[in-house]
Amino acid sequence: MFGHRRKSTVVLIDVGSASISGAYACVEKDCHPTIYYSTHVPISLRDDLSPEDAVAQALTKITKDLLTIGAPIVSRYTNKEIHMDRIIISIAAPWQDVRIQTRQKTEKKPFRFTKTVMDDMVMKIFAKTAHGRIITNSMVVSIMLNGYVVTKPFGIKTKEAKMVVLGSYITKEIANCVTDIVTGAFHTDNIEITAFAPIAYSVLCSLYPDEKNMLIIDITGEMTDVVLIKNGLLVDITHTKRGLNVLRRSARDAGIRTTNSSESFHAIEHAVLIDKDHNAQFTARIQQARALWLQDIAHILQTLNARYVLPKVIFILVDEDAVLFIKRQFDEEPIFKKIWLSSDPLSVIPLDAKRFSSLVTYKKGSHDDPFLSILALYAIRQ
Repeated sequence: MFGHRRKSTVVLIDVGSASISGAYACVEKDCHPTIYYSTHVPISLRDDLSPEDAVAQALTKITKDLLTIGAPIVSRYTNKEIHMDRIIISIAAPWQDVRIQTRQKTEKKPFRFTKTVMDDMVMKIFAKTAHGRIITNSMVVSIMLNGYVVTKPFGIKTKEAKMVVLGSYITKEIANCVTDIVTGAFHTDNIEITAFAPIAYSVLCSLYPDEKNMLIIDITGEMTDVVLIKNGLLVDITHTKRGLNVLRRSARDAGIRTTNSSESFHAIEHAVLIDKDHNAQFTARIQQARALWLQDIAHILQTLNARYVLPKVIFILVDEDAVLFIKRQFDEEPIFKKIWLSSDPLSVIPLDAKRFSSLVTYKKGSHDDPFLSILALYAIRQ
């Protein structure tokens, strides 16, 4: 897996919609990964900064922390000079665009499906859709020969081949920004840039092999990403420009003066569901933000439901402080009950830091982070 070495030290970097996390992890085949050090920096989304400059500013701080604070910590734990084997960078929307695309090849006479045929079909997909952007990674989700899904297609003769491919795209500006900073800091080009959807798909399908149909929703930060898995295959990806940060800001702007996000969400629920007349201006602001956020998510789910039967198993990536709030929205909101047309409860599984506590070890001084946990598990399962 890692050449002649079973154990590998990996730098993990997650570029989210509102912040960047970084970590040093030790990964070893058939063992739980260990995170020795982690750090977190918000992306300063200001009018006087371009998106690229905002990402560059946060990423520069992350790499500096990893080198000046993290590296000595790893050396103390391992009793040896740190040797970094590779870097895995996950980039989420809006910095990266992930799409599901199809390509079909039909011939009058049977032809043999080979890896060369597959690579040629993938190349033609990306030649049409790149449009000046850089392709960070691709994943062949499924291959159909003569109308049937085939898991071992090479060597089979067919008249028709259809492929479903996931492609991740990033603008050249962001790509150059990320690679220049990381390469300059760590002096290596052994960098893999990937995206939230393929990583979450790979890791969760491995952790929950009996769940063939699921929704994966990343609801943290500035945006909400939704990934749909049907019959074990990744079939659709979409997102909305509202995430939990919208609600956090609405609570702050309405007068909640606390750094505790749990208190903010409790106040939102109290204003919307219980004490609606306590402060009319406060309540109206909170209600509007919550209603728009719910409408956005419901619109995505309704659009997906028009094409597929939505599964009732929902994995939600969410900060620990918002777990109870999110579960109550999905359990109790009428807008979600209408989508599924059922009174049966949904199976809402929060993917907060606690969910991975038995799978990923965080050493003292590092902070549990669900995205870093998924990245560490991905590093082992590649």
